[in-house]
Amino acid sequence: MSAVLVNLVVSLLVGLAATAIGKFAARLKVLVALTAGAILFAVAILVTFVSNPPKPIVAVPDVGSFPEAQATAVLTNAGFQTARVYQNSDDVPQYKVCRQDPAPGMQCSKGEKVTIWVSQGRASSVSAGAQWNAHDEVGVDQATSQASTVTITEPASGVDVGFRNLVRGRLASVPENLDLWIVVYPRAFPRYHPQTEPARRSNDGTWSATAYIGVSPNSDIGGEFDLHAVLTDHAASKEFLEYLQNAAKAADWPGLLELPTGAHIVYTVTVTRRAG
Repeated sequence: MSAVLVNLVVSLLVGLAATAIGKFAARLKVLVALTAGAILFAVAILVTFVSNPPKPIVAVPDVGSFPEAQATAVLTNAGFQTARVYQNSDDVPQYKVCRQDPAPGMQCSKGEKVTIWVSQGRASSVSAGAQWNAHDEVGVDQATSQASTVTITEPASGVDVGFRNLVRGRLASVPENLDLWIVVYPRAFPRYHPQTEPARRSNDGTWSATAYIGVSPNSDIGGEFDLHAVLTDHAASKEFLEYLQNAAKAADWPGLLELPTGAHIVYTVTVTRRAG
């Protein structure tokens, strides 16, 4: 009887030990899993911190009254992105900064956007986009009694175009003292961008000009642009050429808010910028 009792006790103890060991093992697995999860979480935080460290906090430079190109360069060198808003101003000279946001001296993280408002000078009395015929424009020398005709035949309206394009068209009854320009007008950034030089006229009544659509070959993809054929008198052509010379010196082509007096849109096609 004593042997049977001993065996029973031993069996009971072995069962209890096995149960305890099983529970401990289960708890140990849970503990190991939780520990591993905590370690992985900590590693993820560390990797995120190392790969995306907090950006330094710096004061926003004061670019008030700076020329547009200089203001953009100063903000970029300080580590900020820039956005531009163009507006007329009776007090601030054209292409200079009227105001900025955030204000000068504010502490901001590098990489934040600073918006600058750029003066376009006094508002022009010329209505942008007005259609025009040479015979009814007062003050244009040698204007004929027959309406001048200018068309754009290539590219056609509605097509996709690349960065550099040859624009062609036809013209008739246009006085020799008037120049024909191609002016690019981005719909998303409404400014008039006269191209590099007046169009080249041929004796057969055709003309051609080079037009650049967008800022660069890899930008403005999908954007819509108006290509305006613009007739100009001598004074307006001079303003276009002065704008191009100043833009080339500053390496910045902001465009014109208004066409100068003596510049008149006579034909327009709308194209979409494609890649390439």
